[in-house]
Amino acid sequence: MPHGLNRTKIHAGFAVIYEAANLRLLTRPLDQYSLTTYFGKDGAVLRGPAATVFTMGPAGLSTPHARNWNAGIERELTENTLLRINYLCRRSADGFTYINQIAPNQAPPPDMVRKYGASVFDAIYALTNDRRDQYDSLEVTFRQTLRTQYGWLASYTRSRAASNAVLDIEVSDPMTVLHNSGPMPWDSPHRLVGWAYLPLFWKDWAVASLLETRTGFPFSIQNGGFAIGDVNTRRFPAFFEWNLHLERRFVFRSQRWEFRGGFNNLTNRNNPNVVNANADSRSFLQYYGGQRRTLNFRIRWLGKAKL
Repeated sequence: MPHGLNRTKIHAGFAVIYEAANLRLLTRPLDQYSLTTYFGKDGAVLRGPAATVFTMGPAGLSTPHARNWNAGIERELTENTLLRINYLCRRSADGFTYINQIAPNQAPPPDMVRKYGASVFDAIYALTNDRRDQYDSLEVTFRQTLRTQYGWLASYTRSRAASNAVLDIEVSDPMTVLHNSGPMPWDSPHRLVGWAYLPLFWKDWAVASLLETRTGFPFSIQNGGFAIGDVNTRRFPAFFEWNLHLERRFVFRSQRWEFRGGFNNLTNRNNPNVVNANADSRSFLQYYGGQRRTLNFRIRWLGKAKL
């Protein structure tokens, strides 16, 4: 708290975090491997059986770790109003990831042909320390308290989350990834969140509201079992949801109760969470899922009423 600025607080931090190893990731070379046969529209075999295998890669792997920086400032604008600005930076290094060691149509090493009995390989993945993750965010938040139990908040976050190993490649995933760099599946560069819990003109009545809007999450396009270009190059439509509820507090048989009713997704906006990302499909880029407008009720017991 700087001298002369009693309503201001500044903070900063730095940490080096070593991650625990995922044993399932390390045992993947000892698990099953896949053989894929590609057929044409007439049923003729175009390619395969093509093997996708996992190997341990070079010896002497390092422990994955991350460096975190954070800094921020808080300022009381008035007695009940707070402004907070936070910055977070995370850089991960030496992360475990499986990297394909052969290029498309490249002849596989003879020892791999003998070991797996396959002359065609989609991928030979080797475990390496080549994964690098990046995350940056700047968050600005306003909050005001009213009558102790009421208040409102508005927060905007500008962020970026990217990696050179976005997808966790495993034998059960039928998609072959040639370029695994791009935004993370949860990357949302712009996000605005606001909530309010405010009293109404009538005694024991209140209104509760929650609003969220953000950039749509990214997804990948595939074609014939292969990811097209870099992963997560497309995005879902922008997300928007507004929830609005009315609340009534009352006393029943010497006990305090609260009843709340209202709508989630009041505007009935379509916020899909599933997409057909197969470029060969007739319904390519068709969106599905998401919650439509719903009516919700809630009742809570608040304890014994004071006489």
